[in-house]
Amino acid sequence: MKMILSILFVVFSCSGCSTNIIGKPGPDRSRVYLLQSTDDEEHDQRQSAELPFKPEMIVGINPIEIPEYLNSFRLIYKKEKDTNNRIFQHDFMRWGEPLAAGLSRIIRLYLNAALPRNWVVVAPWALWINPDVILQITVEDWMPTLPDGVRLRIRCEFRTGKEKFSMYAKSYGDFVALGANSTEESIVHAMHEMANKFASELASDACDLLKNGASGHL
Repeated sequence: MKMILSILFVVFSCSGCSTNIIGKPGPDRSRVYLLQSTDDEEHDQRQSAELPFKPEMIVGINPIEIPEYLNSFRLIYKKEKDTNNRIFQHDFMRWGEPLAAGLSRIIRLYLNAALPRNWVVVAPWALWINPDVILQITVEDWMPTLPDGVRLRIRCEFRTGKEKFSMYAKSYGDFVALGANSTEESIVHAMHEMANKFASELASDACDLLKNGASGHL
């Protein structure tokens, strides 16, 4: 009996020591980033406040469709030479919000600049708002492959708000090369630059489309 009690004492003592060692919080090495800078967001809010009371057209941006494994708060990436279709999570790099939310605001920023007489809203909008045009965006690929680069592939479709008639559809693609020792900051910078380049091209296409009255469908 004494031997059993001695063994239990040793086990619990060691267990307590392990808990103290394992449970001790280490230094927080996390880094949190936004796809869109706060300066851009403030500019977007100021611009929205200056829109005309009666816009010529209301453009609604539907929730962006993005694969769940990409729409994570942690940076998801692949390794170039990995042949097992594995994806990895960065140990310390975090997004401050889902990628879809940041991308929606960047697109709205560029559309507001390209369509100053229109009103651009992001879903979910108020019940009294009836967009004349709906923009549906599907992100097909936006995963860094280290050390190769980042590929962005998106499909966009403009639809009439009421009849749900497809007016225009286009696929956008781009590729940014990274160095062999790519840092998390360089990855975030590359993704930010790609998002802005895509949004700029999309806004130019939207401007041409809507200036022509959406080919008579509106």
